[in-house]
Amino acid sequence: MEKEFEHTYRLFRLEFFKNMYLHLKNNKEANASSLLDAEIIYILNQPTISEFARFVNISLPNATYRIKKLIKLNFIEKIPETSDHREYNLKITNNFLKIYAKNGGYGDFILNKFKNKLENEEYQLVLKAIEIIRKNLKE
Repeated sequence: MEKEFEHTYRLFRLEFFKNMYLHLKNNKEANASSLLDAEIIYILNQPTISEFARFVNISLPNATYRIKKLIKLNFIEKIPETSDHREYNLKITNNFLKIYAKNGGYGDFILNKFKNKLENEEYQLVLKAIEIIRKNLKE
């Protein structure tokens, strides 16, 4: 089972990287690091600059430099923190969401394949397994 899971995980990653490099081919200013940074910010759901820096284990000045690049690419915007106006939350823009949707759509594509090939009970078991994996990854 471990080999099958690892193989499946690698296929998902390959699809992600293929889509990422397709975008990079069309956008000369973006690079792989900026796309990954924006995706991390998206998944962290409007983190502060400090939270982003801690998550990727970089200094605050380095994080600020990366944030400025993402703003220039129109991938994110800074929103003043409601409780402390010296801090900002990082919000993903619609421009980045268009890019992300191209990658995110792959999950829907796979689930639809499952839905079409499996009986409803089998499909529900797959969804349950995915839920268990997701919950354990959060811990």
